[in-house]
Formats: sequence, structure tokens, C-alpha cells
Amino acid sequence: MLDLQYQNPPSKPPILVYWTRPPDIWVALNTNGAACNELTAGGGIVRNCQGEVLANFFSFYGTTLTMKLKIWLSKMV
Repeated sequence: MLDLQYQNPPSKPPILVYWTRPPDIWVALNTNGAACNELTAGGGIVRNCQGEVLANFFSFYGTTLTMKLKIWLSKMV
């Protein structure tokens, strides 16, 4: 074959990700999206300062470019 030399990249330690409470009278909006083979979907959740869910949303966007999806989601806020 091609006799190519390769080396696995070094392992990175995991990063702990968690929800952070917003200041009193504020709400937190968390959004996320995913794309695979040009299929895209996204959603989000709104929580108050006690962590209670005020609203959530999810949508399948179909075959949309990822950047177009990000722009669309940013206009929702």
C-alpha cells in the first residue's frame, strides 16, 4: 500500500459543561443545532433564575446550510 505513517492525536481531558443560573429577574436562553449530511435541526430552552422551564422549542429545518440555520436561530431571540 502507501506505507503512510500516522499518529493518533493526544487525548484531551473532558470539559465539564453545566447550566449557570442567571441573575434575579433575568432568564437564560440556551440554543443548539445539529447538521448531518446537509440535514439540520435546532432548538432551545428558556429558564428563569430558579431553573424552571418557561419555554422550549425544536424544529427540523431540512436541507439547509449550517450558516443559514445559525442566522435564522439568532433572529428568533
